[in-house]
Amino acid sequence: MRLQVVIYARASEDGKGRKVSVASQIAQGRRWCERVGAVVVATLVDNDLSASRYVTEERPPNR
Repeated sequence: MRLQVVIYARASEDGKGRKVSVASQIAQGRRWCERVGAVVVATLVDNDLSASRYVTEERPPNR
């Protein structure tokens, strides 16, 4: 049985200028899976969402 993997990609405000986008995280995860022979069973994305459980409002676009 092959290793089953869920790729989780998350990006919020990039204050450090690293430019690590959700798309690049997913691509990197897929490349890793190919190298080790794992199969991706799901891809989860949080794009520009706060990790705080106390946030009650959505962020405005482009922030």
